[in-house]
Amino acid sequence: MIGFNWPVIIFIVFLGLGTIAGAIILQVFLSKKESVWAGLILPIISFSVSLLVVFGMLVSAFAQSGTVISGMGGLENAFILGTSHTYIIISSIIAFLFYNVPTAVFVVIYVVCKRKHNTQRALEKMSVQDL
Repeated sequence: MIGFNWPVIIFIVFLGLGTIAGAIILQVFLSKKESVWAGLILPIISFSVSLLVVFGMLVSAFAQSGTVISGMGGLENAFILGTSHTYIIISSIIAFLFYNVPTAVFVVIYVVCKRKHNTQRALEKMSVQDL
């Protein structure tokens, strides 16, 4: 029986949690910048990675099944050819949704920070006008 290497597992868990916390802190920092584009860097990177992963899954799966992808023809034929192709499409959609969870979190952080920043700016404008 093979035992678990607990120190390595604990290290990997803390490394993963640290990476997630670091990405969230970086997103908050970038979202609070004056530039509109600074806060969109991480969501764009995250969305691009999800597209690359799903595209890679589709190309690999259809190449292994012998189906030639030509534009949308390959995807349209996937529903007609049988369950294996339907499974490929469904698993690609699930992977796309799974890989876009960080994108959604980054966008929510961006919207909340920008909304708070815009509210603060409006209050400052009103206080200057009141003087």
